[in-house]
Amino acid sequence: MCAAGERCELCGAGADVHCRADAAFLCWPCDAEVHGANTLASRHRRTRVSQSRGVVRVRCEVALEGWARRMGLEEGAAHRCAEAAARVIRTEVAVAAPRMPLLVAMAAALWWEVAAHGVHEPEDALQRLEASAHVPARLLVAVAAAIGRARARKRTAAVNA
Repeated sequence: MCAAGERCELCGAGADVHCRADAAFLCWPCDAEVHGANTLASRHRRTRVSQSRGVVRVRCEVALEGWARRMGLEEGAAHRCAEAAARVIRTEVAVAAPRMPLLVAMAAALWWEVAAHGVHEPEDALQRLEASAHVPARLLVAVAAAIGRARARKRTAAVNA
């Protein structure tokens, strides 16, 4: 039961679980070895990685692109923003805030991408996104700001490393 695209951090086999504490994808044998090592490690909460992840990813990107078009972006810009927002969700939101509802994460990531790259009439675009995604604008702005801060911390850490 390996997830499409995700690989075990230790052996490279298909990943079966994600350990948030270790920020790592692991296959079943490596998970047993790592988390069976001591009592503290055995307490780490792990999440099973779903095989249907690829289907969810495609649906997510289609929804993001539809919302971007409803916000008034041209087809090419909508596609680019949707792809970038999907990357943000996969790389940062899923790891940093795995309990965040997917709908909120999707809409906030899209708003962050759109706002970061400039948009004509941002208030109108935000209202359109709120209506399309059914997520309050205040929540979108707050979560998008948190995404921006997380990305800045990640860049700072990479520079300092």
